[in-house]
Amino acid sequence: MLKVEVETLSPIRRRLRVEVPREQVVEEIERAYSALSRQARIPGFRPGRAPRHVLERQFGDHVRSEVFGKLIQQSLSEAVEREEIAVIGAPQIETEHAKPGEPLRYSATVEVYPRFDVTGYQGLDLERPSSTASDDDVDRYLANLRESLSQLRPIEDRTAVRRGDVALIDYEGRLDGKVVTRGENRNCEIGRGQFPPGFEDRLVGAEVGAVVDFDLPMPDDYGVAEIAGKVVAFHVVLRGIAAKETPELDDEFAKDHGECDTLDQLRDRVRAQIQAMLESQADARVRTVAVAKLVELQGDIEVPRAMVEQRLEQLMHEVTDEWRARRIWPKDQEAAFSSMRQELLPRAEGNVKGAIVLDAIAAKEGLEVSDAAVEEEVERIAAGAGDAGDRVRALYGAEEARDSLRAQLRRQQVIEYVVAQATIRNVPASPPSVVAGEGESR
Repeated sequence: MLKVEVETLSPIRRRLRVEVPREQVVEEIERAYSALSRQARIPGFRPGRAPRHVLERQFGDHVRSEVFGKLIQQSLSEAVEREEIAVIGAPQIETEHAKPGEPLRYSATVEVYPRFDVTGYQGLDLERPSSTASDDDVDRYLANLRESLSQLRPIEDRTAVRRGDVALIDYEGRLDGKVVTRGENRNCEIGRGQFPPGFEDRLVGAEVGAVVDFDLPMPDDYGVAEIAGKVVAFHVVLRGIAAKETPELDDEFAKDHGECDTLDQLRDRVRAQIQAMLESQADARVRTVAVAKLVELQGDIEVPRAMVEQRLEQLMHEVTDEWRARRIWPKDQEAAFSSMRQELLPRAEGNVKGAIVLDAIAAKEGLEVSDAAVEEEVERIAAGAGDAGDRVRALYGAEEARDSLRAQLRRQQVIEYVVAQATIRNVPASPPSVVAGEGESR
C-alpha cells in the first residue's frame, strides 16, 4: 500500500513524502520489459527472443527513467487525492531512492490554496465618489460628436497648405537610417496637434505634390520609447489638401444625429447619459475599494506563487496586446519585459489576494453560482461576440473554462453581497470628473 506523510511547511506549502511499495515497482518494471521485448529489434535475435540481460544492457536507463517517472506521477496523484490536497501549480520532486526491485521513495513540495478565517467583511465603511454632469461635460461630448460627423471637401482653388487644412500625406521617419514610423494616405489636420510637436508646422506653405524633408526632435515623453528624446528624419509627400466641414450644432443637428426635436432635448439626453456613466463609475469605485479593504483587513496573506505568475502573465498579455494595437514595440524587448514584470508584479499579487479573500467569504457564507447562471453568462458573452459566438460557446464547453467563469461570477456575487451590507457615504468626486468620449448619443 502507498505510504504518504504530509508536512506543513507554511499556510500555502506542503511536503509529501511518498513511498511506493516494492511489489508495485517490480510489477511495473516487468511490464515495461515485457512490452519492450515485443517491440525491440536487436541484431542477432528474433523479435521477442532477446534475453533480458541484453535488453537491460541496451535499454536499462531508459526503462528505469520511464517506469519511475510513471510511478511518481501516478502515486502523487493518488496521494494528493487521498490527503485531499488541492495542489496549485507544478510540484517540486526530489527522488530519494529509486532502484529496481526496491521501494521507490521521493518527496513532493506543492503549493496549496490558502485557508483562513476571513473576518471584517460585514458592515464595511465605504465612500462613494459623487459627481454631477456639468455643462462643460455636455459641451465636450457634443464637440466630440460633431467632430466624428465631420466631412472632408477637397480644396481646388489653391494648392498651398494653410493652418486648419487637412493634408493627405505619406510619411516615413528614420532614426540612424532605420525606419521607425511610417504612414500612407494619412489625414493630417494642420494645427490640431495629432502629430508630434512641430510636424504639422513644417507642412504649412507646402504645395500639393511636394516632398518635404526635415529633422524633428521628439519629446522626451513620446509614447514610443525607441525614439523618445531623439531626432527623427522625416520624409513627407503631400498628396492633397481638403477642408473639414463640421455640422452646425442646432436643432437640425439634434434631429439628424440625436433623435431629438431640439438641441435642448439633445443636451438633456446627453447630460442623462453622462450622469449614468458617472454613477456607474462611482459604483465600480466602491466595489474596487471594498475589495482592497477586505484584503487589508485580513492582514498579511501568503499567496501561491503559481497563482501570482499566472495572473502576471495575463496582465503582461494585456499590455503586449495594447502595444500591437497601437503599433508600438520596444527596441530592447528583454529589458522592456523585465521592467514590465517588476511594475505589474504588485498588481498581480493584489489581484490574487483579492480573489482568495472573496473565495474565502463565498465558502464561509455558502455562496454558489448555479449551472443555469453560468450558461446564461456564456450566452451573454456569445451574443456580444457577434460572428464569433459559436467559438465562444465552444471555448466554454471545456470544463476548465466554465470553472474559471463560475469563479468570476461567484466573486462578483460576493462583492455585491459585501457592498449590500456596507455603510456607504457619498463624497465629492476628486476633480476633474471623467466624462463621455466620442460617439453618437443614441
